[in-house]
Amino acid sequence: MESKIAYLNAKLAVVAEREKKREEREKKREEKERKREEEIAATKEVENKR
Repeated sequence: MESKIAYLNAKLAVVAEREKKREEREKKREEKERKREEEIAATKEVENKR
């Protein structure tokens, strides 16, 4: 029984680490997208002033 618990704890740790990495990638992607949108808005603002 203890070996089964140890196995499941190890599997849970792997899944938790995978989820953490996925969330970090998603956060980076969202930040990159936000910066891109800010650049587009700034470009449009400059073009509108012309």
